[in-house]
Amino acid sequence: MITEHNTPYLRRILSLLLIIAVIPLCMAVPVSAAASGTVTRNGVTFEYTGSTITKVTPDPGVTEITVPDELDGQSVSRLENGCFTDCDQVTVLDLPSEMVNLTPDTFIGLPALAAINAEPGDYLISREGALYSGRNLIYFPPARSASYFMPAYGTTKILSGALASPCLTTLELPGTFRGPLDEDLLTAKCPNLTTLILPPSLSSGRYPQGMSQQHYAPPAAFLTKEGAGNLRTLSVPDRETQLPEIQPEEKADLLIRGIDGSKAQAWAGENGYAFSAHTATGIASPMLCPSR
Repeated sequence: MITEHNTPYLRRILSLLLIIAVIPLCMAVPVSAAASGTVTRNGVTFEYTGSTITKVTPDPGVTEITVPDELDGQSVSRLENGCFTDCDQVTVLDLPSEMVNLTPDTFIGLPALAAINAEPGDYLISREGALYSGRNLIYFPPARSASYFMPAYGTTKILSGALASPCLTTLELPGTFRGPLDEDLLTAKCPNLTTLILPPSLSSGRYPQGMSQQHYAPPAAFLTKEGAGNLRTLSVPDRETQLPEIQPEEKADLLIRGIDGSKAQAWAGENGYAFSAHTATGIASPMLCPSR
């Protein structure tokens, strides 16, 4: 109950509470916002916030973009997903070596892109126009004219969305690949991909160097009934025992390629597939891949 006797005490208490509430506000250290700005170089306008480029806009007629590693003295190390949405005429993209956290979504808006070049460094490396980070394939340019592609030897993973090319008809997986592939790789993303070549190292009882049995991924993890898409040819290693689970009525026109007299030939016969013998699984020499 408030009386004339306790009113002074209440005022003191309220004053003390007010002081306690104000002190933290006075002591707070203001945090400055990340620097942002717009810079134009060689006919390309870059918008940035902090170390991230948020928007790239080339002038009409510009087909090659070189992403700088600094803007207005600010180091640049990231590209915001979707920053290339106004770059539908760009065919070549040059990247500095210190770019991090790149994904296939980074390159949305580049339908004419045929090659990505990266300066050698700790994070990125490019091989024949494709972009890698360590042992991951980040992106295979959608307008690259090659119909055949084998990721660099040493690649263990293909990021979801990394392969999205209407030109690609044949994909050969390197012996280091661990999978799995995108479920819709053979349908929406690569509609003309008709030949898949599995690596010899994905054979029962054989594992790539440094890979233990619990990390082994059989081809059944690479290819499913739902992901078969337009596939017409599947090349299978000689010793393969765990083959894709595709029903004949769903892919009656599938051609199995393998060693004559192998389990692959028997599997093809058991499932009603056509079989073509060959002497080697691979059709191209592997290329080096970064060790990171």
